[in-house]
Amino acid sequence: MAKVKKKDKDASKWKKKKWYPILAPDIFNNKELGQTTVFEKAKVLGKSLKVNLMTLTGEVRNQNVNIRFKVHDIKEDKANTEITGYILSPSFIKRVVRRRQSRIDGAYKLKTKDNKEIVIKPLFITKNLTSRSESAAIQELALDILTKLSRNTVYNDFVKSIIFYRLQLDLRRRLSKIHPLKTCEIKKMELIVKKVEE
Repeated sequence: MAKVKKKDKDASKWKKKKWYPILAPDIFNNKELGQTTVFEKAKVLGKSLKVNLMTLTGEVRNQNVNIRFKVHDIKEDKANTEITGYILSPSFIKRVVRRRQSRIDGAYKLKTKDNKEIVIKPLFITKNLTSRSESAAIQELALDILTKLSRNTVYNDFVKSIIFYRLQLDLRRRLSKIHPLKTCEIKKMELIVKKVEE
């Protein structure tokens, strides 16, 4: 019996695999993020990838942000994703922190109107040094603002407000009443994906 060459085996395997384009959600006009190849359609579900925001918007000012996506649905052999994370570059954070300014970090667990749980980590940098009491007041007010906003906003709209910088500007305006802020950024936003028990 003739032996099947390894190259022929590999070729036949690839023929059985199928390519699936991975699409961004509506917020990015379903732009193709990439492609994946699998034997079984079900294997595409749950795949995640990270994409620089600048490649999605074409705007240079977004180069310091990465967006994490996860495949949650397949329709017409196309893998549809949802946004599961927003990550600000650590190198950008280092550049914006200066001497004689106060850095205030927050980490809050929130729930959106459609019951999605998220962790959000804002960063506030004051124009000059601030007292501990003012820093604490900024953190407390930020938590109050974000909690109320998330309760009344569905997840996709909440994420949009971060990506298009509306949330950061609103926080800066309202928190500056306690102490003037130079910078208000979201260091990280992450969707808490609950594991399905088998």
